[in-house]
Amino acid sequence: MDDKRKYMRFGFLLDAQVSSDEYPSAGSARVINISRQGAAVEVDAHVPFAEHSVLKVKTYLPGGHLPIAFEGKVVWVRQKGAQRIAGLALHDMESRNKSDLLDYAYKSWHTREFAH
Repeated sequence: MDDKRKYMRFGFLLDAQVSSDEYPSAGSARVINISRQGAAVEVDAHVPFAEHSVLKVKTYLPGGHLPIAFEGKVVWVRQKGAQRIAGLALHDMESRNKSDLLDYAYKSWHTREFAH
């Protein structure tokens, strides 16, 4: 797949909870990467959502006490074993949360990329 994204994505793993208008009870997920305008979230297969729906994501940074919450429109979905991966276009995220999450993601990525 050609990567035509405008901003670089930084891979990392953070446990999360997701919900949507169709599924208001939180389901398990993991945030697996993020950029300035998008994110990918690995979601348990039993959590119903479809392309163009809005997922609400809540996660915590390691050692953090306050949740980082954001919403994104599902722009693509791929099956991966018992999970589905949703590509999100971010549209509702506080600036401070975005900054904290991007800082964490960059540091995680940088540590892996340059650890050799």
